[in-house]
Amino acid sequence: MNSRQRASNLVWPLILIVAGFVLLFTNLGILSAGTWETLISLWPLLVMAPALSMILGGGSLFFPLTLIAFAFGFLLANFGVVSWNMWRALATLWPLFLIGIGLDVLVFARLRRHATRTETIFQPLQGASSAEIKLEPGLGRLELGAGPATDALVAGTATVGPDESIGTSARLSGSEARIKVKQQAPWYFIFTGGWLNAERRWNLSLNPSVPTRLTIDGGLGSHMMDLSGLRLDSLKLDGGMGSMTVTLPAQGRPRIKIDGGIGDKTVIIPAGVSARVRIDSGLGSRQVQGDFTRDGDTYTTRSYDPAASNHLEVDIDHGIGSLTLAELPLQPALMAGAS
Repeated sequence: MNSRQRASNLVWPLILIVAGFVLLFTNLGILSAGTWETLISLWPLLVMAPALSMILGGGSLFFPLTLIAFAFGFLLANFGVVSWNMWRALATLWPLFLIGIGLDVLVFARLRRHATRTETIFQPLQGASSAEIKLEPGLGRLELGAGPATDALVAGTATVGPDESIGTSARLSGSEARIKVKQQAPWYFIFTGGWLNAERRWNLSLNPSVPTRLTIDGGLGSHMMDLSGLRLDSLKLDGGMGSMTVTLPAQGRPRIKIDGGIGDKTVIIPAGVSARVRIDSGLGSRQVQGDFTRDGDTYTTRSYDPAASNHLEVDIDHGIGSLTLAELPLQPALMAGAS
């Protein structure tokens, strides 16, 4: 964490400390009861505080300055220093906020376009015999697959922008490890232009020998996931916004739920695996490649056997965009599109 970020993190704690002392002194009779009215009149400070955090964080300037200007006007009006009707001024001048956001995006996105860094992600096995893993990549391209059978449950790297970090939480519940890996960014992230940076990439691998309940919130970006070598007990996949190609597990009997989101999606069934796929109609085309038997919106593979040791139950919410359901081996055109 750089000095700007540390300074921005001090704003809210200092306000809370000052407010706490004022309330304490009021309760002790050191300050008069009229202090409450004064505190209410100081409400514009609650707008200035996050705006100041945005400036100190170094990711935005014009938008927070606009916030501060309006808040300062309300503050002067509340104490009778000026006779302005600030609510009327706000109703008239609110487009200044849009101008401020646009200027911040133009200026800071260009200045900080290449200010990215790579963070290492590593979560050890620590004796766990099963795992519950949730991934929230947020922005960027996600590449996910089975790693070597080591002592790691999750391992890889993620490229993040200057306003972002990777947050990892893990705890052991009995013999099950519960892990969450997500992109973290300040609440004003959308106003800084940092989201325009196109260099984000997540490259993760999961332990192939540990039974895992896997949840992935897709976020914004393309996704390339080969889960064929994993032992999954269940999979919940939110496609988010962007293209996605996912090869489902080749072993076990996981229950799989896929929310297509927005964008072109390709769902691949490993060859020889028993599978039943139900598809809820969405907005976009549907293409099926492979030896499937169709019954309405339900597709089954040639090797379909509900009692098979390797069997997939898949529910797909089509979403918006094209959907391709395929069975390995892929046709050459589809292989080219997935690479």
